[in-house]
Amino acid sequence: MTVLDIYRKALARPASAPLVCAKRGAAYQDLTAGEFSRQGEAIAAALSAQGVRPGDRVGILSENRPEWLLADYALIRLGAVSVPLHATLPAAQVQAILRDAGALLALVSTASQREKIGRPSWLSRAPSVVVFDPAAAQPGDKTLADLIAQGGPQPAPGSEPKAEDLATLIYTSGTTGEPKGVMLTHGNLVANLTALEGLAPLGPEDVALSFLPLSHVLERIAGTYLVLMCGGVVAFAEGLETLTDNIREVRPTLMIGVPLFYERMRAKILAEAEKKPAPLRRVFAWGLAASRAAFAARQAGDVPPLPLRVKAALADRLVGARVRAALGGRLRLFVSGGAPLPVEVGAFFHALGLPVYEGYGLTETSPVVSLNRPGALRLGTVGPPIPGVEVRIAADGEILVRGANVMAGYWRKSRATRTALKDGWLHTGDLGHLDEAGFLVITDRKKDLLVTAGGKKIAPRGLEERIRRHPAIRDLVIVGEGRAFLAALVVPREEALRARAAEAGIPGETGDLLKDPRTELLLLGDLDRLTADCAPHEKVRRILFLREPFSLASGEMTPTLKVRRAAVAARHREAIERLYAGETPARATWISLGGRFLSRLSWLPRWVRRSA
Repeated sequence: MTVLDIYRKALARPASAPLVCAKRGAAYQDLTAGEFSRQGEAIAAALSAQGVRPGDRVGILSENRPEWLLADYALIRLGAVSVPLHATLPAAQVQAILRDAGALLALVSTASQREKIGRPSWLSRAPSVVVFDPAAAQPGDKTLADLIAQGGPQPAPGSEPKAEDLATLIYTSGTTGEPKGVMLTHGNLVANLTALEGLAPLGPEDVALSFLPLSHVLERIAGTYLVLMCGGVVAFAEGLETLTDNIREVRPTLMIGVPLFYERMRAKILAEAEKKPAPLRRVFAWGLAASRAAFAARQAGDVPPLPLRVKAALADRLVGARVRAALGGRLRLFVSGGAPLPVEVGAFFHALGLPVYEGYGLTETSPVVSLNRPGALRLGTVGPPIPGVEVRIAADGEILVRGANVMAGYWRKSRATRTALKDGWLHTGDLGHLDEAGFLVITDRKKDLLVTAGGKKIAPRGLEERIRRHPAIRDLVIVGEGRAFLAALVVPREEALRARAAEAGIPGETGDLLKDPRTELLLLGDLDRLTADCAPHEKVRRILFLREPFSLASGEMTPTLKVRRAAVAARHREAIERLYAGETPARATWISLGGRFLSRLSWLPRWVRRSA
């Protein structure tokens, strides 16, 4: 099978049935299976007449929209190789990737994306750029409408792909280095899709709301191809800023997101609950607690006692059902990937009847390696390996993967390919272990390990997950490579920070609090309790507060919302140096102990806190 077969399976529904939908003006409009097939075939015929042949690389630079999939279908139909680019990439990176891939032409969406392409001579087809929006066309360009009008009913015969052919060239986001082109064949992608099809409870009644970039392999495979091949419909969100409105309009049944999305959704639900009158707040708190207790019992393998089952059923009617109704009323399935999902966030949504199934994978594995699913769920893990995928753990704790979904290699990087692929096993660069039930647990990235001045190796990600549970901490990065102790760069949740400080008798606005040494002491004490079972060298001894959240614009996050640790440390290098200047382990420890004391002052009378 090839990806073309996957498309054909999706298009086998009645011609008048919706396939995808997107916002056009004030309302969502469907693109039917019949119209998608007609337009896709015409685009393929026009590109074939323009000289696009099997194996040719063609860039797609666009936000999520139906035209993205039409372009993808046309390239798959011809046996060409798509090179998807994140719409948030700057011009220099767009051009560098297209040049490295040897792209012949580029299909782009808007005028702003068209500007990124410029007029490079290395795009060798004429025209070298096809735009989706007619207003974005520059002299010499063609529009997608031109191709549809120009193309015939069928492209040139004999151009269909084979399973061993390259289907797509996806450039990694580069959290730890220069992006590399991952070569994925049709066989790689289909192996992952057929395995997921056997696990996913999806059907024609499902509607997926797509908001992660289609240039990311998780959204493309699990959030789009899989949904379409199971008979469902894919609706495209307008953007992150309108996501809440789009959920209400589309009323999806499933969504794929990254942990940051679920953390923000949880925070928003809790914030909305806090705005309610006191009696309703108490009902929400009671209902959430009852539902979480019942879920915890089931997670432990127990049957909740009858009184708890009764309380949980009532709680679901009073709390869970209302939250689900606010999210369209049909959501029944969330999938999380790309980064670790905090356990308390997963438990929160499961308690509300909105199960979040966390998985693990890489671009190099097309992408899914393991996945929690109905009947096989353990929070804090990324599930058991999916069918057809083998996982083993190397002596140093690195996760190794083997299967038909593993990439063919890195584009024009034979040394990197030999390093990653050894004896048929992909060396993922991630550290972890398989628990007693065969569920995979990720602990960190090998390249993220910190080695302190004392030679102690520390996996920062697990510490960060714990610390992020603090309600006043929005995000953080732990630093300490070659240092005597660990420090944390913390982006606070300002309202929660003010509330925590006021509780401890430290008044003031956010700006004043971040400059007040007592605020750092207070949080250090809180963090000491959150990491109570950690070794002394794993304790955070100092905090550097940051006012600006990590963002794509600053280069501190990837397009898939992963934090670039090196970029964060580089941007704040001078402040980090000042933080460590003149510090000793002993002094940092005393500061941390002072924080432990200060954090307990909230238990004391207000006059005692003021005196302290």
